[in-house]
Amino acid sequence: MVIVIYLKSGALDFEFILSYFPSLAKSKILRYIVSMTKTKESNLMKDLLIKDKQAPHLPQPGDLVEGRIIKMSKNALILDLGPLGTGIVYGGELREDKDALKELAVSQNVSALVLDPENEDGYVELSLKEAGLEKTWLTLKEKKQAGQIVAVKVIEANRGGLIIRTGSLVGFLPVSQLSDKNYPRVQNGNKDEILNCLNKFVGQEMKVKIIDLDQKTDKLIVSEKK
Repeated sequence: MVIVIYLKSGALDFEFILSYFPSLAKSKILRYIVSMTKTKESNLMKDLLIKDKQAPHLPQPGDLVEGRIIKMSKNALILDLGPLGTGIVYGGELREDKDALKELAVSQNVSALVLDPENEDGYVELSLKEAGLEKTWLTLKEKKQAGQIVAVKVIEANRGGLIIRTGSLVGFLPVSQLSDKNYPRVQNGNKDEILNCLNKFVGQEMKVKIIDLDQKTDKLIVSEKK
């Protein structure tokens, strides 16, 4: 007896078949077919899972990626992102920071932050400036958790304290967090005299610890005293 099974769905329901043909239950041929079919389905599923793991996933906005510069112009910077495709940094950002552009060269590897996984031109739209900020935040978070000392530069003074910069981030060092050596001791607490004392630190480097850090609100508060 020859049985032809029409595979409409692409998978065999052998229990259903055997319920109509119980005499086939002991058939070696049927058992062989069942075994081979299950093996093929299992191998196919394994292959699909392996391919899925190996296939590159589209980067998401906010991801940091590495790329090699393959073309430079005033209007754009083109990066080879390997399996992620081709990235682009548009000229508007480059014109804002001409000094950073001078330090770049074709074939150089750089870090960039993903703004758009696939823009209208088919590129992964990137930002070098935002990548620098993101890396600085990550570094400061690690140093805060570890209680490490950070070198900052004083860029401005006001009556409440010192405006500092570290990397591309700006923060604040309150007067109350200055060391005993640098704390302005002024009679009668005259604010103008305090400001004169604080202005002496502008342009200098200080060693501080981070006491408050919040990337969402761009808050960076440091302490020299600690």
